[in-house]
Amino acid sequence: MPKQCEEYNFLLSCTIRQLHQLYQSRELSPVEVTAYLLRAAEASQPHINSFIRFTPERALAEARRAEAIFMSKAPATLLTGIPYNVKDLINVAHTPTTLACEAYYDNIASEDSAVVERLTAAGAVLMGKTNTSQLAMGPTNEVSSFGPVRNPRNPRHIAGGSSGGSGASVAAGVSTFSIGTDQGGSIRIPSACSGVVGIKPTHGRISYYGTASASHLCDHLGPLTRTVDDNAAVLSCAGGYDPRHKYSLNRPAEDFSRLIGTPLRGMSVLVPLDFCLADTDPLIAKEFLSVLEILRTEGVRIKEAALPDLSDYWTAHQIIFMAGNQYNNRQVIDNHPDALDPETYKRLKAGHVSAEEYYRSVELKDKFEQLFSELMEGCDFMLTPTIPVFPCALGQDHIELNGRNHAIHPMYSRYTWFCNYLGIPALSVPCGMNSDSLPCAVQIIGRWGDEALLYQIGAALEDQLGVLPPPDPANYLI
Repeated sequence: MPKQCEEYNFLLSCTIRQLHQLYQSRELSPVEVTAYLLRAAEASQPHINSFIRFTPERALAEARRAEAIFMSKAPATLLTGIPYNVKDLINVAHTPTTLACEAYYDNIASEDSAVVERLTAAGAVLMGKTNTSQLAMGPTNEVSSFGPVRNPRNPRHIAGGSSGGSGASVAAGVSTFSIGTDQGGSIRIPSACSGVVGIKPTHGRISYYGTASASHLCDHLGPLTRTVDDNAAVLSCAGGYDPRHKYSLNRPAEDFSRLIGTPLRGMSVLVPLDFCLADTDPLIAKEFLSVLEILRTEGVRIKEAALPDLSDYWTAHQIIFMAGNQYNNRQVIDNHPDALDPETYKRLKAGHVSAEEYYRSVELKDKFEQLFSELMEGCDFMLTPTIPVFPCALGQDHIELNGRNHAIHPMYSRYTWFCNYLGIPALSVPCGMNSDSLPCAVQIIGRWGDEALLYQIGAALEDQLGVLPPPDPANYLI
């Protein structure tokens, strides 16, 4: 391994495509890179706590297979030899899937989940499983039976949730990419908080087979990466039809990077400006308006529109999400309530709703789909901030904004929940940082199946904004 690879900063900012080229030229070895990142990830644990469990034997075995491919110059995919991790809702054979809850400590998976199967077939290297909010419930990832996840950019602050370990590990550079889950913002919120790229794809784009379900109508899997191009590469591999998953999207495989680099001129974007700026941190509002100016310069027409009151739809999404969680974890509620944090228990009990309430919430989805279709008429995509406030301090439960006091938890999902309710794709791309080194992001929202378009737009913004600089390793490797 060349000397510069011993410098952690080198790997910290390496993209999937760069690693692939260095493997092909034999300047880097998948085995040495994997071993190095495993050591770095373990060293980071006391400081950011992004992992729940490492799988070093599997990782090194997969890295050796990848190395043999490159040494023999056999055909390799873009993900061959690339180290990654998965959120601990996703099954890995012979490994516990705990959902960050001690009631599931002995829940050993008999086989890999569908998404791990696909990534393994592509030659990717599984390093381990990442920390999550308990039962994937909570946008701050402070409540976990394994302890809170800390933000590698500022460890006194949250990394976001519920896929907090995924976002933190990618931002810290101890994993090249991660697979998270998202039921109301759980990929996009930690992506925004940690300063990485994350997508909640179209519902069913990645098979949910072998992943713990919160609510089948809201469940999504998606990648968290350092760049937009990396994200498109992972989704192109991870996505695909799977008859084992009832809601799997039955569409041909796609190269989701195919539109990257294509000009945006002639597009139109829907911007619900009042919705985006009200009760939003002034600096995030400023960065959001700057992104709109970039789009305008790129030849995108800005269409401002007011959103109607969404409170009934938000309540419907919450009923569906909570009821699904309550049903899927009913044995824990009944037999192991002491394993649950009081806040988790309270939210699970709130999911005990009547059949009429649940049916009405599902029925209301059709009305919301029609409303969204009408709002988007004549527009190619929609833009909002991803989160309205910067990552809060650990232990903080309220924030004062524009003279009003707000509860933290509802704030973080303000712009994200409705994409799950509708099943539409949404991509979070970093757009700035504050003086505390904490990032913010914009959310690019498309119609059903429009991931390639979102990557086209996201990559164009990334070209103008730049990739956020990596965090200081002194924050978590000391």
